[in-house]
Amino acid sequence: KLDSECRGMADEAKQSACFKEMDDFFISTVRRGRTRDGRVYMPPFEGTLTQEAIWSIRTYLETRREP
Repeated sequence: KLDSECRGMADEAKQSACFKEMDDFFISTVRRGRTRDGRVYMPPFEGTLTQEAIWSIRTYLETRREP
């Protein structure tokens, strides 16, 4: 569901910008992790996963998307 709102955009330029923003969000989340109110929701994987591994995970998640 990372980019579900992007898929519904009619304007191609806005859709492309939305996909880019979601890619940046994804890579940032994987590299730096996510914490909120001191709770770790996802640990950082910078230095653990290669760029190729990160995008392989993203590709896998996209294949699991429900229509």
